[in-house]
Formats: sequence, C-alpha cells, structure tokens
Amino acid sequence: MLRYTPLRILASVSRYKKNYVCKIDKYKVEAPDLLSLYIENKDIFVNQIYGFTSTTEKPRILDCGGYIGMSTLYFKKIYPKARITTFEPDPNIFQILKRNVERNNVTDVELVNSAVSKIDGTLKFDEEGSDGGSLIGSHPNNKQIKVKSCRLSSYLKEPVDLLKMNIEGAEWEVFQEIEYVIHNVDQIIFEYHHFTNLKPQLHNILTLLDRNGFSYIINHFDYETNGAVKPPLKISKSTTYFLLVHARKLNDKN
Repeated sequence: MLRYTPLRILASVSRYKKNYVCKIDKYKVEAPDLLSLYIENKDIFVNQIYGFTSTTEKPRILDCGGYIGMSTLYFKKIYPKARITTFEPDPNIFQILKRNVERNNVTDVELVNSAVSKIDGTLKFDEEGSDGGSLIGSHPNNKQIKVKSCRLSSYLKEPVDLLKMNIEGAEWEVFQEIEYVIHNVDQIIFEYHHFTNLKPQLHNILTLLDRNGFSYIINHFDYETNGAVKPPLKISKSTTYFLLVHARKLNDKN
C-alpha cells in the first residue's frame, strides 16, 4: 500500500474537485472522488475482497453496484475470459464506468444503467456523486433523482458463477426477489449495510441463504472506513457498519 500513500494524502484534501485518471494495478481508472478510489483500490485490488475461485476459466459474473468499474476490472484481471454484466444506477457515474471499460479495452462486459431491485421501473435514488449513492435514503442531504430499476431475477435464468452485490442497503429486498432463482447461483459476495434508518436484515438474509443450501463466511473487511466493527465494540441507535459476506453452495466438486 505504500505506493498508494500519495493518493491517500491527496484524496483527503481534494475530493470531488475534478475527475482524475490514475494508474491502478494495470489499468487506467477515471474517478470523481480520490478518497473512494483509494479505498476501492485498497479493498478490491490489494486486499482482494471480491476474490473467488471458479471451476471455469470463463465464469459468468453479475456485478451489482459497479460504481466506476473497479470490481469489474478486478474480475477481468483474475479471469480475462469472464462474461460480466455490470449494473450502475447513477447516470453520471455510469458514464465514468463506461469510459473506464472502454479505455482499458476489456471485452465481454455488458453495462446496464440501472439499479437492481424488486421491480422493473423507476425508483428514487440519493445521488451522492461517488460510491455512496443509495435507493434507501441513507443520505438525506443528497440530491434525489429518479433512476431505472430492474428485477435481478431476470438475469438469473441461466447459471451464474458469481453474484457480487454492493447496493448500499437494498440487499434484503433483492434477496427476497431472487430467491426463486437463487439455485442458479454458485457463489455470492455481498456487502451488508446497516444504516440507522433501516431495520436490521442480516439475520433474514443469512436464513434465506441457509435454507437454499449456501454456506457462508462473514468479515468486517475494513477498519479504516468501518470503525464500528473495530474493538472495543459499542452498539447504539446511531451505529452504522458494513460487513462482507461470501456464500457458496458446497458439494463434492468444490
């Protein structure tokens, strides 16, 4: 991480001032916010929170909450022949995502300018300008816009090797919507978000995964932005935290 220390220092004083293009791993990445770029690089490329083992060199991946494309680029690094569909609802962020995919010449990536949710239609979206945009109103001071939404189950009619979700608090609604086709998914990596304006749903999600044959591991993954999970632990009505869950159906092959 030492090579990225200048990025972290610049990020702390230069958020949202302009779009930057930085060298991340082997890619050139445009970002509207250097702090989120630093965190995403640390978590995704250095700590490999979305690392997974596939039984094929051409895994089918659904990347929900693609932001500017860091996770998509990471998947293409570890599985160059992967077939990926990436969803991003924020129309401005989506244009950056599109440029990052194009400038790095990655192929077999379908980009969908939509949120994943329980309906096909439009929904209100908190436009945060970076990686914190949300459907669930976790940032009341942000501008609200309308975005397209689609039922994720529509993309799960065929076998999927990895379903990745970072959708800022909408996890439970989506899991409920896809349960009838979740048997088509081999592995799931999702970020669970506990916000103060949301009823806790982690227990419901884990129960759903268990009854559909998934085993899982839970990890906090980042003390730097996730201070509530750093001991000594304290719980209050204002506690906000994030967890990483990796789930897989285990059998004799894996």
